[in-house]
Amino acid sequence: MTSTLTLMTFNVKGISNPMKRKNILNYLKTQDCSIAFFFFLQESHFTDAEHLKLKRDWVGEVFYSSDISRSRGVVILCHKQITMKVLSQEKDSTGRWIILKCDINQEPYTLINIYGPNNYDALFFKDILLAAAQIYGKCIMAGDYNLTLNPSLDKTKKNPLPLSTAAKAVREGMRDLGLVDTWRTLNPLEREFSFFSAAHNSYSRIDLFLISKTMLHNVILCKYKAATLSDHCPLKLRARQNLERPRPHRWRFKPYLLNDPEFVVFIENKIDEFLEVSTNSAFPSTRWETLEAFLRGQITSYGSHKQRTSTQHLNILEQEIHELETKHYYEKGDKTGKLLSWQVRKEESSKIIDSMRTKDGNIVNKPDEINQCFESFYQSLYKFENQMGRNKKCEDFWGNIEVIKLSEEMKSSLDHEILLEELSKAIQSLISGKAPGPDGLPTDFYKQFQNKVTQPLMEMLKESLEKERLPPSLEVATINGISQDV
Repeated sequence: MTSTLTLMTFNVKGISNPMKRKNILNYLKTQDCSIAFFFFLQESHFTDAEHLKLKRDWVGEVFYSSDISRSRGVVILCHKQITMKVLSQEKDSTGRWIILKCDINQEPYTLINIYGPNNYDALFFKDILLAAAQIYGKCIMAGDYNLTLNPSLDKTKKNPLPLSTAAKAVREGMRDLGLVDTWRTLNPLEREFSFFSAAHNSYSRIDLFLISKTMLHNVILCKYKAATLSDHCPLKLRARQNLERPRPHRWRFKPYLLNDPEFVVFIENKIDEFLEVSTNSAFPSTRWETLEAFLRGQITSYGSHKQRTSTQHLNILEQEIHELETKHYYEKGDKTGKLLSWQVRKEESSKIIDSMRTKDGNIVNKPDEINQCFESFYQSLYKFENQMGRNKKCEDFWGNIEVIKLSEEMKSSLDHEILLEELSKAIQSLISGKAPGPDGLPTDFYKQFQNKVTQPLMEMLKESLEKERLPPSLEVATINGISQDV
């Protein structure tokens, strides 16, 4: 079952006036909020107590950050129909931003409402992005940023200024945290503006929705509304929920287990048991693939057993660490933890491919379409459309190269059967820390247990040479794509 999440960011330019406040709230109420709606408001110009004036029969929760001078203020209004559990909230003392970590329809989200300073303060954005580094689930960072991320498209000035240091800080943070400018991503070359500056006589697009890349394919619309009650245009975002497919699990051996003497003895015994039982196996390739699957199961079982036996000890250690962390937090704050979260989030976001350019130049962002691009590319890459033409090119190429012929002695050396000593030497020459195939067993595993696995591995290779084909599992490869900006 899927549900729809609808959000709107709107710089209301002050709602202390009762009539304007009534008009603004009536406008928000008329939006399509039949399922779930969040309103991100900037410049409320309210104190803490005055924010309660925003409560209405359709408003479920009001979260806010205010300034005692009533000169700023950000608010997140939640419709009462939203199934929401707030885990934590964090806000500044100047009415510039608020961060909510919550579950919406049982899905984890980090909601951030931001009202950026108009003096291109790069440090402000670095601080807010550092706070956002500890993202819970998907991130939605909305508000009036008071800057443009692409001046040539987002401003009407004939000669726009170069990218400000604040905008550079935001773009760098977006890249590290895996965020995208939703409207710009869906409209790469279009021009639309959310604010008119009478002082500079120019239009600009400064009201933004930055969202996690993993949300992009679920976006139904991202649209600027008319500026009727403020000098800013509201920006509306609608996205589907519960559409993410579970990622395929790739089992991977944990190399630290090789440092556990008990584990090494355990696996050696299991290999001996398997080889003893499977001596009459008809096909060495089947025997080898079965051995790999058997070992994965035994390794998983050993790891689970270890985890169960050490749980009590870990709980004690975690409690001690928690007490120390609490003390450290109140003494020095949580900046170290945020920096660590930043690095983790940066590493995770670098692996996400949120969009891709097709052969005809179109940009797609839905997972099925991205997968189709990969499939088409590799099908084309390994397909011989013109075998005769290809053979002619090969003949022309090799015809111009003088190839040294092998002597009879060299031929005989290459054609003799694979020896155990040769296979052992090849295993020892493998680069450590690599897991070249989907079986998840790294080269270090084969080095550790080479005395046990060399014989069945050699039998499998001999059979493959005779049949001129490797076992199916050895013909499977894992391709890691690297995302690039387009």
